[in-house]
Amino acid sequence: MGFVSDLWGGRVKLWRAFWLLGILGGIIWKAFFWLAPLEGWAELIAKFLYIAYFTIVLVGIWRSAFAGNPRNPVLPALARISVVLGFIALAFIVVDVAETVPNRMGSTLPHSAAERGGTRPTQSAKPCGEIDTFLGACNK
Repeated sequence: MGFVSDLWGGRVKLWRAFWLLGILGGIIWKAFFWLAPLEGWAELIAKFLYIAYFTIVLVGIWRSAFAGNPRNPVLPALARISVVLGFIALAFIVVDVAETVPNRMGSTLPHSAAERGGTRPTQSAKPCGEIDTFLGACNK
């Protein structure tokens, strides 16, 4: 946990937080969602981990941008702008997850109407929003 607490506290070099964890980490997450399309609980857990990861990374980048005495003050300012844009993008993902959780939970909970002797509603295709398409989690 030492590295995570250093990142959270802004004690990681800005270039490492931005380029390795932000950019390279984002590419790895994108590849994961593209190569391993998930459904149901696995997709929900993966999106929660994605949100947690980028929350920690964005806070770390923000705080690292204020730490130290950079030779070029423009780079920390650009990093802070990218963090604001990153949090805006992350907010869309949080909203997407919040909107789809009730639908996905209702179709995957073990005590459905069919198991209780009732009729089972017809299952429609998985909703495919812009965030799902961006993350590669959309199965058309």
